[in-house]
Amino acid sequence: MFLEATRYWVKELQHKGKLTDKSPDELEQMAVELSVKLEEYYYEQIRDQMEKLGKSAELERMILYDTQYLSKYLNQTLPAFPAFKCEIFENAKKKFLGE
Repeated sequence: MFLEATRYWVKELQHKGKLTDKSPDELEQMAVELSVKLEEYYYEQIRDQMEKLGKSAELERMILYDTQYLSKYLNQTLPAFPAFKCEIFENAKKKFLGE
């Protein structure tokens, strides 16, 4: 999910005429590095929201033991999770790329 998103971001930058001096390998490396940052940012934002709901311990258990159902759990627990997830990704894009 994270690498797919950051690959898309890198392609967007290419289409805007940026990153023309980068090789395909460099572009992939950039996407990989961004995906790590995105994943960290994503979980940081999710943790903040879950803490506000008093469900930090539940989230940590899900992350450690049951990641298969994590998305379903977040959909059930966080109001409007799909929109929140999109907001996280958009904010991360702005933060990391200045877009």
